[in-house]
Amino acid sequence: MSQETHHQSSPGQRPRLPVLILVIAGVRMAVALAVGLSSFNPAMGQSLKQDLASGALGEGWNGLVVPRDSSASGRANAINAKRLKIYQKRANETGQSVQVVGSIYAKEIYERARSGTWFLSRNNVWSQKP
Repeated sequence: MSQETHHQSSPGQRPRLPVLILVIAGVRMAVALAVGLSSFNPAMGQSLKQDLASGALGEGWNGLVVPRDSSASGRANAINAKRLKIYQKRANETGQSVQVVGSIYAKEIYERARSGTWFLSRNNVWSQKP
């Protein structure tokens, strides 16, 4: 017979999840985000791809898109509103902050991004993915 160990946390204290679980949640979030953006507006997914390819938008270290051209600010706001809803849902599910979830997703975005995509680092330096 196996015994299960249950960890109890103090009231008001959030249990810490292993990094692996957060990474898995990040991958699930990537799929949900891709589906979520395209399901709200089929053209939104294509518009995001075009804006990233043209350099009008870049990806931030926090999992949000960043306008590199002022004409793309409205599209960035719309995309980020949708991403933040998904990040909040995942944060609630995992007991982590929206910021932690966003930064985990940012790593997934980088891995899946095409060469030439612009990325904004935590210290506000732009670079293109090789």
